[in-house]
Amino acid sequence: MNQQIIRNAEEGNAEAQFELGRCYYNGDGIEKDMTEAAKWWRKAAEQGEPNAQYALGGCYAFGNNVEKNDAEAVKWYQKAAEQGHTEAQFTLGGCYASGSGVEKDKAEAAKWWRKAAEQGHIEAQFRLGLCYYKGYNAEAIKAEAVKWFSKAAEQGHAKAQSCLGICYFDGWGIKKNRDKAVKLFHQAAEQGVALAQCYLGICYFYGIGRGVKEEKTEAFRLFRSAAEQGNVEAQYRLGNCYERGEGVEKDKTAAFMWISKAAERGHIEAQREIGSIHFKNKDYVEAVKWWRKAAEQGHAEAEYLLGRCYEHGNGVPKNHSEAIKWINKSADHGFQFAKGALKWRLY
Repeated sequence: MNQQIIRNAEEGNAEAQFELGRCYYNGDGIEKDMTEAAKWWRKAAEQGEPNAQYALGGCYAFGNNVEKNDAEAVKWYQKAAEQGHTEAQFTLGGCYASGSGVEKDKAEAAKWWRKAAEQGHIEAQFRLGLCYYKGYNAEAIKAEAVKWFSKAAEQGHAKAQSCLGICYFDGWGIKKNRDKAVKLFHQAAEQGVALAQCYLGICYFYGIGRGVKEEKTEAFRLFRSAAEQGNVEAQYRLGNCYERGEGVEKDKTAAFMWISKAAERGHIEAQREIGSIHFKNKDYVEAVKWWRKAAEQGHAEAEYLLGRCYEHGNGVPKNHSEAIKWINKSADHGFQFAKGALKWRLY
């Protein structure tokens, strides 16, 4: 242990106090002692040393030899962030986003993430991109999402690569370019990002993008990898692969399992499909349950099918007014069978 650091710390040098705290925290040249680490960081933090303020905030956030106190953590993060400490800015943004130690405030979260992002913080760049991606629809804001995803993606951030790929795939905030999208999906998928694996699976399923031939087996492999990580769209598509024997042998049991997983998590197409499977098996009560869930999310076909159940008393008591209500909703959403039913049955 450098004795000069100890002497300087004891004489009140804030930088030395922070460094001494770090040594105690890591057991670097001295026996590890979290209590001593917190003590020296506090001394430095009270003198305005930003690294110590950030470190002390972490002690309060995780209860490292001080009583866990999220509000106190935010206090010290804020002090460090206001001095331009990048990690503190990023962490403070996360506190505002989650409401940890402070009232939840998305605008404040974005503000602090922007400050960190502008200093090159990769995760902050990605989070800021998500703020613009999820929160707004204006073209100028779409462009901001693409801008920050691009900055993070260029530095190898896998989730940013995935999100940027979706922007290129859909033409969201940038000119549609499926070839660039596929390249980005490959980069992110190789790092295990489920969202990218799902989209890349779609590309292989339909043969989308330069150098990507229609390969149902590869699509199935990618859907399975993403589905096993919990990606709901991949779970639905994997179930369909099993249902139709595309890229894998038909397996009705596996199909039902995966489509059910997606349906239970709110996937609207999966809910409609599970309802249809139950209806074919003459389990009308379950069919109605799942078609209702999809219909309540505005699925036009499910609305029509639910209406027909009320018309014929399948799984529910006959109810002419409910039948009319749901078939009208379906027709309003453009479902042709519903329009025909209204025309010819004179509901």
